[in-house]
Amino acid sequence: YIPKLREAHGFSELPLVESASTLLDHLPLIHRDPFDRLLICQAMTHKLTFLSSDPTIHQYSEVTLF
Repeated sequence: YIPKLREAHGFSELPLVESASTLLDHLPLIHRDPFDRLLICQAMTHKLTFLSSDPTIHQYSEVTLF
């Protein structure tokens, strides 16, 4: 179901890569949610814009936010 939706909407998978997980040690502890922190590192690694309504995530200057 999800692969079909992803294809229908033109999205691609974004696998977790080791280089993103190693950034966790260098990311300031502004946000305590480990999954959100990993998403931030993924965005940084792949030079993606991070879309979030979470005001805590918007405190990170390391990532391009929307």
